[in-house]
Amino acid sequence: MARNMTTLLLALLAATTLFHSSSAQTRHVVGDSTGWTIPTSGASFYTNWAANKSFCVGDTLVFNYAASAHNVEEVTKEKYDSCNSTSPIATYTTPPVTVTINKTGAHYFICGAPGHCLGGQKLSINVTGGSSTAPPPSSTATPPSSSTTPSPSSTVTPPPKDSAAMSLSAAGVAASTVMTMAAVFFF
Repeated sequence: MARNMTTLLLALLAATTLFHSSSAQTRHVVGDSTGWTIPTSGASFYTNWAANKSFCVGDTLVFNYAASAHNVEEVTKEKYDSCNSTSPIATYTTPPVTVTINKTGAHYFICGAPGHCLGGQKLSINVTGGSSTAPPPSSTATPPSSSTTPSPSSTVTPPPKDSAAMSLSAAGVAASTVMTMAAVFFF
């Protein structure tokens, strides 16, 4: 009986660890300690920053910047290449901005303040599939206003995620599944 309980506990621990690691999401702080600003090291700063990162569906991008100094606009590739901030896909104006990546493929972000994108404040990332089988979170962005100037109505502040509660919930599901399987095999 003690051996069965030890085996059950080891199986439970393995399943919980596997389940937790398969649904982990990465929080990427754009520019690390530099934040979201006009880079002093040149236009390649954000390209170099993104080059050593892997981006997956469900990950988040955190843009840290001084209020009223910048914004974050998600744009098409054409608007990214030309630093055109008219009619962005989404506009975020209140820092820190957290954007949840909800689909694969290329994503383009610029600062819409005049001259900032041309100064190198732009980010392009390539997103691969998610690491879990759960459906990706819905977009936290609101449609942009018809104005090219960011407004408070276009500000997006997603609700905070309680990752500890999510992990405990996932662990509970895994534990329940393993215990049911163990009951079938051992009893």
